[in-house]
Amino acid sequence: MTKKVGAVIPAAGAGLRFGEPKQFKTLGKRPLLFHSLFPFLRSSLVSEIVVVVPQDTVRQVQREIHSFTRSKPVNVVVGGIRRQDSVFAGVKALSADIELVAVHDAVRPFLTEQMIAATIDACDRWDGAVVALPARDTIKQVEPETGRIQNTLDRQTIWQAQTPQTFRRRPLTRALEKAEQEKITGTDEACLLERLGYTVKVVPGSPTNIKITTPEDWIFAEELYRRRRQESE
Repeated sequence: MTKKVGAVIPAAGAGLRFGEPKQFKTLGKRPLLFHSLFPFLRSSLVSEIVVVVPQDTVRQVQREIHSFTRSKPVNVVVGGIRRQDSVFAGVKALSADIELVAVHDAVRPFLTEQMIAATIDACDRWDGAVVALPARDTIKQVEPETGRIQNTLDRQTIWQAQTPQTFRRRPLTRALEKAEQEKITGTDEACLLERLGYTVKVVPGSPTNIKITTPEDWIFAEELYRRRRQESE
């Protein structure tokens, strides 16, 4: 039986490393956030979407979303200090009948509907699935204080996690609750499920599914966007 899927897009970050809230910076004619939103709007597998933003931007984001689409329910809610706080707020805002939750970074504008579908399909057998890339470079484990190499890791076992990450709702909710109770901060949602023993699978991602974190990332994103526009014309 097909499970009902909701998407949560955390977009409440302050953009400290970038110098401004990059999710609202314009790429082409739309804020970066909206490029990340579009594949979920187009996906026939996703029933509803929650966008999580800073409190002072809720009304503006609601207006802008409703100005170009009413194809499916899109709820805009207030986020928290940490990413996982925003994700938890988004999960709580989903309808009660949502069984799978797809979480996607607001600052990864080049995801595809195929990535969304691959993570959803994997949840038939697993508690969650993460889009990821196998490591290309040799990976060193380093002592933080001195920079001394402690170990060279087997590259074949190392994958770089991206988003979307899709999970069964109950395990995700439990993982977020436990992290909150135990004051644990995870680097992504998958690691919060992993620590409780849930099973999470990787599915192949794309080198172009970049996360925009620094000004240098933005330069690459603009060029990739320009090339894609040219190819579609």
